[in-house]
Amino acid sequence: MGKDGSVLAVVEAKKTSKDAGLGREQAKQYCYNIRAEKGGALPFCFYTNGHEIYFWNLEHYPPMKVFGFPAREDLYRLGYIRDNKKPLAYEFINTKIAGRDYQVRAIRSVMEALEKSRRKFLLVMATGTGKTRVCVALVSALMRAGWGERTFAL
Repeated sequence: MGKDGSVLAVVEAKKTSKDAGLGREQAKQYCYNIRAEKGGALPFCFYTNGHEIYFWNLEHYPPMKVFGFPAREDLYRLGYIRDNKKPLAYEFINTKIAGRDYQVRAIRSVMEALEKSRRKFLLVMATGTGKTRVCVALVSALMRAGWGERTFAL
């Protein structure tokens, strides 16, 4: 629950002997019913069996396995990003960072895939073609559009 009494997330828990995926549809229905009853934003969805936890940002991304439940502040932040991000189709790409045609095309293709709710991308570029510049320009555009707040490299 939020500080104002709003529902931030729903957790559907099954026995540890059951598959966590059995609670997926039930958790989804709870979220949609809560939104229909109380109005407001769609709650985030979690389903678990105690060993596996899945997070589902309904209508935006498919479920993904997580290793713990986020804090209330994290749910507020995720909700803010979900509700305030701008469309990427017309977002400006800083060509002073990555201005070559193939770099701009690579950035656009990732941004288009993000809008289609894809989560993984692979850009294959030869040595000396500006991979770092592409990444910096992409992160810059995503942050301006409100799709993220912090970045880190793996």
